[in-house]
Amino acid sequence: TPSYGVVLGDDVLDLLPILGAQAADLKALIANDLVGAAAAAVLGIRSTRLLSYPDGHLSEASIEELSANVEDLAGARSIDCLLVFDEGGITGHPDHQAATAAARATAARLDLPVLAWTLPSTVTEALNLDFTAGFIGRDASEIDLTVHVDRRLQHEAIRCHTSQSSDNPVLRRRLALQGSGESLIWLSALGERLIPPSHTASTYTPTGIPHSQL
Repeated sequence: TPSYGVVLGDDVLDLLPILGAQAADLKALIANDLVGAAAAAVLGIRSTRLLSYPDGHLSEASIEELSANVEDLAGARSIDCLLVFDEGGITGHPDHQAATAAARATAARLDLPVLAWTLPSTVTEALNLDFTAGFIGRDASEIDLTVHVDRRLQHEAIRCHTSQSSDNPVLRRRLALQGSGESLIWLSALGERLIPPSHTASTYTPTGIPHSQL
């Protein structure tokens, strides 16, 4: 699920824009909210806010509208930085790219740095070969930070999402390739763009792999 992570010191707030095709259904809203809250609690995310944009259509909303949601959450607190998908959305999915664009627009207005989750190109090349996918990665020289994590908590959080924890070979393979490392890149520092505009351009080609299978 595309999300914006808002980092406050050692705390994280999460804004989730996607509910899925059943977003208008109250039961689906409640179920997604409870699942998101359960996974967040496992990961130590202090607060979550779930919005009602339909899955696969986030890019149809204006950046102004989407960034207003981010700013509403970030502007009311003392924020250290915004944590987003890397440019290209990891898979090239337009929802992922729209979420990042909205967060970056907010960061520019609030003069906040933007840190992006990315994948090493060695991982994405293997995934693309194994699954005929369209993952977008970074060369080692482009990656700014590598954080070593305990996957046990992540797997526990994944189990809260049945759509991601059952029959998800792409996710399993990605985590196996990554080992304990998560890669991060600074997209901007204090609202100052670091990545050339040409790098943001990408084309999304459906591969048959749901974007939840990350």
